[in-house]
Amino acid sequence: MTRYCLRRGVQGNVGTAFKWGVVDLIGGFVIFVLLGIAIITYVHFVQTPDGPFMDIAGILAGLRTAPSEYYWMIFMFASTLVPTVLHVTVFILSSGYLIIPRLPFVIHGLKDRASLSHMVSGALPLCIFVTLAVGLPIQVLYWLVTGVDYAVLLRLLSLFEGYARWIGGIPPL
Repeated sequence: MTRYCLRRGVQGNVGTAFKWGVVDLIGGFVIFVLLGIAIITYVHFVQTPDGPFMDIAGILAGLRTAPSEYYWMIFMFASTLVPTVLHVTVFILSSGYLIIPRLPFVIHGLKDRASLSHMVSGALPLCIFVTLAVGLPIQVLYWLVTGVDYAVLLRLLSLFEGYARWIGGIPPL
């Protein structure tokens, strides 16, 4: 999906790239949720002769009470968003490279015989865009996983717990 959105985004202008970047972000989140639902469904319905091979209720309760002990699972789910994070990086870089050359002070600062102050004013926007393109998506993903005392993670856990209760994977409240 990320490759499709990336291809469609680079075929147009900045507005088209932004639209397909948003589509990819939403799609990445949907895939993330569907992965969680698929894992819960698999663990609940595929049983060993001794019973379930994982305790869904115990894992969900552990993620809620002590998420720092379940970084392996958080990393597993967050890794599904890596292609989307890379697409956002490419989106920011391509937007910058479409916008920055239209700024006259950048063009003047990148010429051969520009003064040092003009060179700095020309190179600084490029440095800022590269830093944002690489750092911002990673920081946003990190915040989504751990920010505000794991608020987004806990909201997703509520969704997954509700689904697990609905299919009978964990007992009702």
